[in-house]
Order: sequence, then C-alpha cells, then structure tokens
Amino acid sequence: MGAVILNIGLAGPTAVSWQLNMGIAARILLRASPYVPVGMFLEPKSESGPAEPTLVARLENHTGIQVARLCFDICEHTSQDCIAVKAEGTPFGVGALFGPRPEQWLPFNEAFFINWR
Repeated sequence: MGAVILNIGLAGPTAVSWQLNMGIAARILLRASPYVPVGMFLEPKSESGPAEPTLVARLENHTGIQVARLCFDICEHTSQDCIAVKAEGTPFGVGALFGPRPEQWLPFNEAFFINWR
C-alpha cells in the first residue's frame, strides 16, 4: 500500500484531553513507523473546520492490515470510536473507517475528511 492519510479526532471528556490524546496518538504513530517518515499536523476545531481538534497523519509503506491495527491501537488508548483513513490518490469519496465502533460514523464522508497538505 502506498501512503495513507489518517484523520484522528482528539476530543475527550475534559478541556485538556485533546492535548493528551494528541501526544498518545503521535507516540503510537512514531513507534509503529520507526524507519519511515511520519508526517503530522494539527487541524484545530473551528466553525468552518472540524468539530474537534484533529491530528492528520501521513504514513508510508504500511499494509491495510497494519493500518487497521494501528487505528484500533490509537482508538483504544484515546477512547475514540474510529479513525478515518484514505489512501493517497484514491478517488473522491473512497475511504474507510477503522476502529472499534465505526458503525456510529458510517458511511465514510469525504466532506469531513482533512486531506494532507
């Protein structure tokens, strides 16, 4: 699999939870990819943007199974339902939701997806 983009929601029960979740998610991403570059940026919550602070990450050289396991691991440690994932270069609207509770957010909605920039 080529590069994939992950949208990791960071909301939590308290005002500082998103910052803790960002650190946890970044650590898991970096540990999962020790020999390949991992790009990340924070997209803050805003009226015209995401409904919660979102960590956008770009990973290379991971299989679909590795990406799914990584998403489950991040969700487990940050109390998220799922993570939106899209392979770079796929057509508009084609993406997936990986995690323990994707059914609450199905179907994948490109209108809410934050692309790599």
